[in-house]
Amino acid sequence: MANRGSTTAFQTEIKKDQSHPLHLIEVYLDSATYYVTDNYRDVVYDSNTYDALGFFLNFANIEESTEVTASRITLSLSGVDQQYTNLFLTENYVDRRVVIRKAFINTSNALIADPVTIFDGRLDSPVITEDADTGLATIAVVASNQFVDFEKTPGRYTNHENQQLHYPGDNGFIYASQIIKDIVWGQEFNAGNRVEGAGSLTGELTGASYTNTGGIGSESLVVTNPWGNPILIDPDLGDRVYVNVAEHGLSTGDTVDIDGAESTTEVPSTSINGEQTVTVADPNAFYFDIDEDVTVVENFTGGRSLTIYGKPPVTTGIKTNTTTNKENEVEILDPTETIKVGQFIEFENTGDIGGITEQHLIGKKHEVKEVNSNGVRTAKVAIVKQEKTTSPPISTDTTVANTVTVNIADHGLNVGETVVIAGSAAVGGVAASSINGTKTIVSIKSNDAVNITVADSVTSTVNNGGGDGVTIDGLSPNSPFVATTSGSTTVTFHHTAHGLAVGDSVTIIGSTDVGGVPASDLNKIHTVTSVPNANSFTVTVATAATSTAVGGGAYTYVKLPVKATSVARGGKKNTTINISAAKPQENIRFVVAE
Repeated sequence: MANRGSTTAFQTEIKKDQSHPLHLIEVYLDSATYYVTDNYRDVVYDSNTYDALGFFLNFANIEESTEVTASRITLSLSGVDQQYTNLFLTENYVDRRVVIRKAFINTSNALIADPVTIFDGRLDSPVITEDADTGLATIAVVASNQFVDFEKTPGRYTNHENQQLHYPGDNGFIYASQIIKDIVWGQEFNAGNRVEGAGSLTGELTGASYTNTGGIGSESLVVTNPWGNPILIDPDLGDRVYVNVAEHGLSTGDTVDIDGAESTTEVPSTSINGEQTVTVADPNAFYFDIDEDVTVVENFTGGRSLTIYGKPPVTTGIKTNTTTNKENEVEILDPTETIKVGQFIEFENTGDIGGITEQHLIGKKHEVKEVNSNGVRTAKVAIVKQEKTTSPPISTDTTVANTVTVNIADHGLNVGETVVIAGSAAVGGVAASSINGTKTIVSIKSNDAVNITVADSVTSTVNNGGGDGVTIDGLSPNSPFVATTSGSTTVTFHHTAHGLAVGDSVTIIGSTDVGGVPASDLNKIHTVTSVPNANSFTVTVATAATSTAVGGGAYTYVKLPVKATSVARGGKKNTTINISAAKPQENIRFVVAE
């Protein structure tokens, strides 16, 4: 078909002497579908917003052939943050769909209907390279058309992932990637201490073993300790013994046979050992009543010799807390290997714990903040999330009458052009009706801000106002989020629904110099000094600002604490952690490629 199904408007545009072409790219991963474009601003098509990343995006030439062949292209993206790199470090990207469409926009920045699909294929291996001089990284991902399957060779691999496809739950190949010699079947591979854990409690605990491989290579797999100390006693919970067992599988009214438990301060072992009728507290804990009156809290007790139906229980080895300004720190309880402050760990198979969802726990490296060996050995790690900064875009200044500033990072606009503002609330005495609508740009304030004329007079100076629902040309604006005050070391950061409190730690990434405050003073870990509202917070920096300004650039990110809402023990029978001495890069720039 000669016109490839393109519309008449599309065909007319492509014949012009001058046109504005662009590409719309869709990447379908398990967690979400990502829409990006190489245009200088966001594009809306088919109810989806294609983000203008502002990074160097390209792909190899797409060729047509009359033969049935497995064609490939390479898609490249550079100058982006770790958020996108993580997609290829944590997602199952192989064989995921990628679509590339050719499109045009007219002089009014409107999309010409309809884009034409020029490639529809599947992702393959990404390659991440980093320039030693600039510190910038490039990610290239190969995408192949549907005929690539003709070249595949059927068979099986001796790795954990392939084994799960055929025998879910079997851990025979879980450490295959770390074994550096051939496996000789029939001989025992001695990689450390083998411990028999517990499976479900159905009359008796069925064994579920694992191997602790120790320090093979730069990382070592550690299983949260399945041995002993599973008992909690708390007078606020009643005269009861709580037993923490990961995924115990029990129902209220079931019985368990406990043996080997040690006496606690107030509860003798004879009240714990023996056959007990249980009440289920949650999937990872059950309890039974005792005759003793308890007055003190005792956690992580019961001893290492405690068994249930003759098997040591797999305890829930991760604990959340709600201590002020440390709600995002979780404890690893009695890990099987030594963990040190400054190391980084990665969780696997945790489930949600204490209000912290599994998506914030797994697939990321978390820094170890504290270790101790008082009673039960523990290590604390900080759970954080990285977000693209967002803030309301409307500002007013009493020194400039009848003028409103619209903050759009790296806007690329000119005097005389128009923007359509919608959803703004009243700001600085200017009514919403005066701000919203089609507005002509009367002056350029900076690369990150333009001025428009309004009917109402400004009565107060306001930065980053208008509310969270403001759109510009139908899109959520990419607004600079840093605000400085001349002569002050206090910097205000505007970020929607930040969830921070005074004393919290927050990390800023990617900001440029603002108001005389250098980027090096902004891009670091800060302690929150005040919280004016739910969408802004302040910190103190080393350098006083030389001017009152709003800025930061278009590619700023913030790392926020992910806070627990309750104290809870959690984890699963197969929860594991990886320990690494290497610190992950915070300001990685990369190319999402081919």
